[in-house]
Amino acid sequence: MIRLLPALSLLVLPSLTTGPTWAASFDCSKASTPFEKAICDNPEISAADERLAKAYAFSLAGLSPSAEAAVKKSQQDWLSYAQRACSGDNETVTNGTFDERMVWCLNQIYSSRLRALEMSRIVNGHRLYPVSTYASYIDSYIEEEPDFRWPVGQHELTIVQFDSDAEFVPGLNKALRDLGEELSSVGETDLEGDDAPGGEDATVTIGLQQLHWNDRISFEVSSQWYPHGAAHGGYSTSYRHYLPSEGRFLSADDVFEGKNWTLDLAKITAAALEAQLSDILFPESSTSEGLEDIVGDVERWNLSNELGLQVQFQPYEVAAYAYGAPSVFLLWEDLAPLLKEGNPIH
Repeated sequence: MIRLLPALSLLVLPSLTTGPTWAASFDCSKASTPFEKAICDNPEISAADERLAKAYAFSLAGLSPSAEAAVKKSQQDWLSYAQRACSGDNETVTNGTFDERMVWCLNQIYSSRLRALEMSRIVNGHRLYPVSTYASYIDSYIEEEPDFRWPVGQHELTIVQFDSDAEFVPGLNKALRDLGEELSSVGETDLEGDDAPGGEDATVTIGLQQLHWNDRISFEVSSQWYPHGAAHGGYSTSYRHYLPSEGRFLSADDVFEGKNWTLDLAKITAAALEAQLSDILFPESSTSEGLEDIVGDVERWNLSNELGLQVQFQPYEVAAYAYGAPSVFLLWEDLAPLLKEGNPIH
């Protein structure tokens, strides 16, 4: 496989001819565009380009023709995106050189692409591969401030897909693509004002968390966003649990039952918050008031531990931003009175 890399690097940078590789994944003596020269002139990006070429080559290994075509399209879309997203006008840079801001930006874009490609693997006999979509939009604020540090809003969406003959796979892959479309602003061009996509950077990643045999497949959804010029960005973590035998995502009433189960679960969660996280909680967070909507939301349920349910909170919900996104763990045995008989989880 390693001996194939020089030829495969053409798929990473199609405009270049392969040759001696000492810095990037291509012969830097033939670099001609500002983008290519930026890669060659910066050791960190050159090293990232080499890693990207290897990751891309391995991500294609063993894929069916349709899956391979999807990964190649994602790579081509990324290459086009990478050449314009760090510019000052959301256009491919054709003259001059990449300045310090642009180099920093390009390094970030390489890092995110590497993370996406590293989702490629085999789990329980199922070949997984990433499909990514990229979009960039001009930030209208540069009309008022031409030297604004964030002239272009960068939006990235990466979704894991299954390349397998299993009967449930087409339905699962579509459900994940639909979810990505629902959660990501990639492709939205009709928003205005504060909602305009150019005013922030946003990344949504839907990756496999756990394949529980073949009766449940859990996914972690990671969302990150940075409103341009803000003191800091935001992020959230949520989960989706797919039931292959039923061709749908798990719902809360698959697991719990009873007239007031959300209130009862909120009380148990409040007690767990006080016991496990009392030193960082907001004063009002250890009461059941306000927790019902959170604990009753299946998207907050991390089911990776067979001993219990981990409830995920987002930043600022129960503690200060500095403490991140806390979670509490509830043993199934403590939840037994609320559980629906024959539920697909426990």
